[in-house]
Order: sequence, then structure tokens, then C-alpha cells
Amino acid sequence: VRPAIEVDGMSMEDSRTLLDRLEAHCLQPRFRYDHHHVAGDVTIWSNYMSLHNSPPIKSNITSIDDARLLYRLSCKGEPAVSLPRNDPQEWLDEHIAGGYTTPGEMLKL
Repeated sequence: VRPAIEVDGMSMEDSRTLLDRLEAHCLQPRFRYDHHHVAGDVTIWSNYMSLHNSPPIKSNITSIDDARLLYRLSCKGEPAVSLPRNDPQEWLDEHIAGGYTTPGEMLKL
């Protein structure tokens, strides 16, 4: 977790006390799911109702074995309770970016 530093309108001491309490509450085991990835795993979460974190990312990656591939999926509007959404093609063309990129293409291997 990369904690916030200060809460507007509060002293540094009061901010730290509140933020430490919030972090301790959120990180209780009953609220956590820790996934230990193995090759082939796909993990999907909803930022709408959850917090997420990951281990530090390696820098200067030159090997596909060290790469962490992350795709972002976004949905417009409120979460849908049924599918398909039937979005107009014009909206899809304007808001859905690019095609699939493999890890090798990203690393130019």
C-alpha cells in the first residue's frame, strides 16, 4: 500500500492517526485476497468496489520471463447487471483503443 500523507483540514498528527487506522482496517485478513500467480493465471478485479496492490515492478526488463503483462479494461457508466450492453458502434470506435499486444511485441523481442 502506498499510503496517503495528509488529510485536508487535519493536522499531520491527526491525519497520520486516521490514515493508519483506515489502512489497518482495510488490510485485515477478512477483507483481503492475496493471489500467488503461476504461469497462465489471469486475475481480474473491479476498481469500482475494491482496492488493489501489486509487488514492485522490475525496471530495465529485457527478458519476457521478467515481464508483468497488465491490460486495463474499462466499462462506461454504472456497472451493468446484464449483458450484452449493446453499445452503439460509434461509441465503441471512439472509446475502445488499439488491438492486442503480446509481451514479445512490447519488449520488441
